[in-house]
Amino acid sequence: STVPESWIIDTMRMFRLKSRVRLRNYHDTHAVLQRLCDEGRKLYLLTNAEHEFTAPEIEEMDLTKYFEEIRMSSDHHMRKPEPQFLMDMINDHDMDPDRTVMVGNDICSDIKAADACGISSVYLNTWHFSDERIQELLKKEIMHPERVRIIRSGRLNKL
Repeated sequence: STVPESWIIDTMRMFRLKSRVRLRNYHDTHAVLQRLCDEGRKLYLLTNAEHEFTAPEIEEMDLTKYFEEIRMSSDHHMRKPEPQFLMDMINDHDMDPDRTVMVGNDICSDIKAADACGISSVYLNTWHFSDERIQELLKKEIMHPERVRIIRSGRLNKL
């Protein structure tokens, strides 16, 4: 017999709740996002995530209000670093690539997607990699490392 989709979604969400160790924003998240919005910046969230449990988490963390749009890989059947995932967002919102910046904490997905699309990026070192490891990843994954700003502390308030 067929299982109702609502049961599958409820099961996914329950599994996520039971398996999650913690859910919290990075330090200064709200202050930085609010400052960027106050400066007139348009913010978009592009995430490699499953909509059914990530959307409620983003809402729970009170982040939705900052973003013009939130796109999740599960809804678009592609994920970073696939350039098309980012290019679709850029094109759909008529963003100027020369004035667009990808901010992320993963060189192999976030920064690599930006690099493939020809836009600048900011790498937040939230995993506290050594400078040597960061340079190794940039050399291996990134064609234009000169377009990557590195925030070694991983702190959003350094944006």
